Amino acid sequence: MNAIHTTRRLAIALILSGAFNVLLLSLLFYVAVKERPPTPYFESKPADEHLTPLTIDHSNHEVIRYFKKMPMEGLIGRLANRQQVENGYTQRDLALAALVAFHDFDIERALSAFPPLGQKRKIEYGKYRNGKAAELTVFPGLSEPQFEAITAFARRERWPLTAKGLFQKVKRDINAHDDPSLVESFLMTPEFIAIYLLFERAEAKIDQQAVLALISEGNWEQLSAFVSGQKMSQDLSAARRQRLLLDYIEKNSKSAARLLVKSDPAFARLKSDDSQVLFLLTLLDPEQPESRAFAEAILASPRTDAVRKGAAEFLQVVMPEEKKTAPLPIAKAASPEPVTLTRAPQVTSAPKPAPIDKPPSGKLIASSVPSKASNSLQAASKSDQLYIVQEGDSLWKISRRFGVDIETLKAVNRLETEFLSPGRTLKIPTPK
Repeated sequence: MNAIHTTRRLAIALILSGAFNVLLLSLLFYVAVKERPPTPYFESKPADEHLTPLTIDHSNHEVIRYFKKMPMEGLIGRLANRQQVENGYTQRDLALAALVAFHDFDIERALSAFPPLGQKRKIEYGKYRNGKAAELTVFPGLSEPQFEAITAFARRERWPLTAKGLFQKVKRDINAHDDPSLVESFLMTPEFIAIYLLFERAEAKIDQQAVLALISEGNWEQLSAFVSGQKMSQDLSAARRQRLLLDYIEKNSKSAARLLVKSDPAFARLKSDDSQVLFLLTLLDPEQPESRAFAEAILASPRTDAVRKGAAEFLQVVMPEEKKTAPLPIAKAASPEPVTLTRAPQVTSAPKPAPIDKPPSGKLIASSVPSKASNSLQAASKSDQLYIVQEGDSLWKISRRFGVDIETLKAVNRLETEFLSPGRTLKIPTPK
């Protein structure tokens, strides 16, 4: 009897459980059907589920904001999408506008084989933080051959960018040498050529890399404004070059400071005011020969003590007025032949009366041509002489004056060039 009762209880439990499950499933089905809106009688499903709809349920500004975040490669892929968005514009119209506005795509170069672009329209797609309307330009009415040419240009060119786009990439990747084609593309732009032509006429040779470093330390607005002015004036004078360098120096450009003292050393030394000279010294590199030559010339100039002190600190030397040692002998050329001061050798015994044509011993003798006695005394000297460079001096003149070859002078004074600035102190080794 107990077994029969147990069996009945289990059967009843199973029936109740099944009924509960059926009720629960019915409830869930009812809720799902109730939440779904009724299907209109006129709605028809496409025969091909992969068929792209003719329009999308988004506005132009929504699509533009979406395209703004899309990479350049993705936008190029949308140039074949003819799906309508709003006001007659398709996805490819808005993708092209986004390429031009957000990636500096060079549409004029892409359509160089066609007539100039005619229609342009502005579309607002939002607001900036300052409340100004955010707009971009669309190009309605482009033909199918034009879109094909744009797509082919975008896929063919390594850098299908405007000069502004190339400048911005070069400025970001100035130290990257993995892809030299980027720099080569920028060197061919009218903006770079306009700057480089100014330096081709300078006395010192300025290479393209130096000009590129100068441009990369500025901004696009500064470069664009200069090039616009050049198109109108066509001015390639030294004054125009100097004005350009001073404008970049005001922006703390170290390359501009170096190019100024290299291409226009006389202008930098003589025509700059005291504040400009001091500012130049803060931008220049003491390891560069042109920079040291500029500072040495300032140190020897009749400028104010503050400027000369700045030059002395730049060179890490002591100003001439502050030296505690006796003044150094300065050999000056009063005539085409140097005047040499020699002292006759002293004797222990009383000298005999000297002939009229020979000077008495113990007195300084000035002669335009060094005598044999002076040459022998110079050969017997154990310490090098010091000489301060005068205006108009050159290594060749100094070597002839003291009888020392040019290579020896360069080696002793560690000169990399034969350029000498007035006021520089040279060591004159004793001739052997």
